Amino acid sequence: PARPKRTGGTPIPQTCGSYLILIPYLNSCVGAKKQAEDLAEKLYADRENSQLVGTGYKLVFLAATYQNLPETDKALSLYRQAIAIADQNQYTTIKAKALSGIVALYREPGEFDQALQHHAEAIEILDRASAKLDRAEACYQLALTEQKLANIEKTQENFDRALQLFSEMDASKQVEKVQLAATKKLKKYLINPARNQKIDTINERTTINFVDMKLKRLGHVAVCVQDIEKSAEFYRNLGMELVWKDADWAYLKAGEDGLALLSPSYDQAGPHFGFVFDDRTEMESAYEQLKADGVSVTHIHEHRDGTASFYGRDPDGNGFEYLYEPA
Repeated sequence: PARPKRTGGTPIPQTCGSYLILIPYLNSCVGAKKQAEDLAEKLYADRENSQLVGTGYKLVFLAATYQNLPETDKALSLYRQAIAIADQNQYTTIKAKALSGIVALYREPGEFDQALQHHAEAIEILDRASAKLDRAEACYQLALTEQKLANIEKTQENFDRALQLFSEMDASKQVEKVQLAATKKLKKYLINPARNQKIDTINERTTINFVDMKLKRLGHVAVCVQDIEKSAEFYRNLGMELVWKDADWAYLKAGEDGLALLSPSYDQAGPHFGFVFDDRTEMESAYEQLKADGVSVTHIHEHRDGTASFYGRDPDGNGFEYLYEPA
């Protein structure tokens, strides 16, 4: 078939129907503004092209690109065009994604009534569509809006719901994103005396039963390294015993204490320290207790070396792990 052309300009390759639309978006995410702008402008000029329009998803990516640049007017125009296409063709999840994009455009300048209205519409659509991943992201976005409004309980409620949904899908990067945002929110209100009364209630809820836990050993620390082979060899030369090594992580011990080496491709966790249990039931009981006390934790992971654990963060954002290690 003939290649689609942009009137009076360079032809847009057929790949615009698939991968080309992602390039300016990814550039905008990593700060390559000039590269993002150059390609985005060509695609924007060709935005009525049927291959670019497609089901509306590509317009959502292009809108997100302009949102990152930031060029609010173009982003809003593209999101609305995507919604119109979604309405015509009953593409409900695309409409919800576009609505969520518009939410952020209204939230930043403080137009919260508009933001909340679009939140409600997006979440209603996603509930009907049973789109769990998009629903989790919508909860996260709503938490950010409630955070701006200083609605502490609603903020916490939506962060917790987002964490639950992302954890159920093993979306570790998204879990980490939500935990980091929730931690920033907590610190923000702790240092603001005008808001201390509400946050104190949350602190009581998240610490009331901690004294019941009997942690026996701070068993390991985990650090990030660039080269697993070189790092494992380095620590072996220091006198540690290599217990496990895979392409993306390794584990060494000095007596009963351990050191985990995490490569850039390891996606289960970042730097952290670990409490070690030799009784799985105790680890699982601690997991249930932390959840009951309102602490945001991941689900329990079954690791390749036969261990099992879950991760969380303290109020300052430091990562911790509760690890069951068979005897």
